[in-house]
Amino acid sequence: MVEVRVPSFGESITEVTLVRWLKQDGDLVALDEPICELESEKATNELPAEKAGRLRIVAQAGHVLAIGDLLATIEPVEINEAAAGNGQKNDEEPTKRPQPPAEVPVNEATPPLSVASPAAAKLMRETGIELQEGSGKKGRITKADVLTAMERGPAPQPSMRSERRERMSTLRKTISKHLVAARNTTAMLTTFNEVDMKNIMQLRSRYKEAFQQKHGVGLGLMSFFIKACCYALKAYPILNARIDGDDIVY
Repeated sequence: MVEVRVPSFGESITEVTLVRWLKQDGDLVALDEPICELESEKATNELPAEKAGRLRIVAQAGHVLAIGDLLATIEPVEINEAAAGNGQKNDEEPTKRPQPPAEVPVNEATPPLSVASPAAAKLMRETGIELQEGSGKKGRITKADVLTAMERGPAPQPSMRSERRERMSTLRKTISKHLVAARNTTAMLTTFNEVDMKNIMQLRSRYKEAFQQKHGVGLGLMSFFIKACCYALKAYPILNARIDGDDIVY
């Protein structure tokens, strides 16, 4: 039996994070086949198997381990068992063939789903309004339905905020420490970036009077900036997260 331990990643590195196992407990592994990912302060590396055999996992993914800690063991297996192939816990288990999906009975009495006319579909895409059923034949959504929904305004939505926590990796914690140290020891500068606002200004000029008459407030530039921020936060949610201990709270 071979013991798989955390290898040395350099003199300055004393611990690593076991990111994930690439093989499951009991799998057959080949010599030099990657079995897990280890992350240090500088890089993420795959650890190859030192011997062919059956993998027995000891350390759990997500844990921080010191250099030399036991990760797993590899048990020697018989030649005919190893020839059965990697990744099988029981080489006598027959291969399961995928079954075709069961046919779903069609209920002919079910009415067809509502569809939107081309003009209504275009207007819904432009305004972001979503309708499930319209006033047309068989629930068809018409342009008039979309215009009526626009006049009613958006339905009030309950204010709900959810949170999820994600443990910071060793590499991310190291980066954050270096960033804080750099902020405390170096001069901080402000960078200005110029943005072409021509299209926004034209859009504002075109609709500001109608906006004022309908809503009773002026159409300023801040609304456009807020919408741009919303798009950015959806694309990069970590910008709206915070750090709590070793966790990133989204």
